[in-house]
Amino acid sequence: MNKRDKLEGIIRQRTLLARILERLSSWSEKRQGRRVLREMSDWQLRDIGLEPADAAKEVSKSFFWD
Repeated sequence: MNKRDKLEGIIRQRTLLARILERLSSWSEKRQGRRVLREMSDWQLRDIGLEPADAAKEVSKSFFWD
């Protein structure tokens, strides 16, 4: 294996790691956002333009759901 092949392998590994970290971060943000929605009252939800039923639907999703 030459230097170029090694370098390409390292780049692929870092790219994969970056994608994994990005996905984990996205899931964490969604989970936190849904937690905040769950704690809001009906009037607070309406104040930000959401119906309580819509918020309940969003909160019921799994953390990795888009």
